[in-house]
Amino acid sequence: MNQKLFLEDVTDLLNELKKIREKKGLTQANVADALCISTDGYRKIENGRNALTLVRFLKVCQTLEISPTEFFASSMGYLFEKEVLKNEKFMLKSQLDHVREEYGI
Repeated sequence: MNQKLFLEDVTDLLNELKKIREKKGLTQANVADALCISTDGYRKIENGRNALTLVRFLKVCQTLEISPTEFFASSMGYLFEKEVLKNEKFMLKSQLDHVREEYGI
């Protein structure tokens, strides 16, 4: 797997956690308290600068009142849609390039 693509996926997943947190009306400090870490430590997790361990991920899910299964189902739907749109854009560009080449545009 392309490392850049992997990092983009991780960033997307962390952004999804942030969106859910904000939607639930929780602050980074609220989640940090539940994890028994500093607010800055949690901020770094959301920004991808600190690793989110499995144990902490499960605790975040518990704090956000969402099961890990629900989180991944929601996030993967988003990532799948993003990938489909990227592929459609590529296909349209390829078709446009073909038309331009064929008609000398």
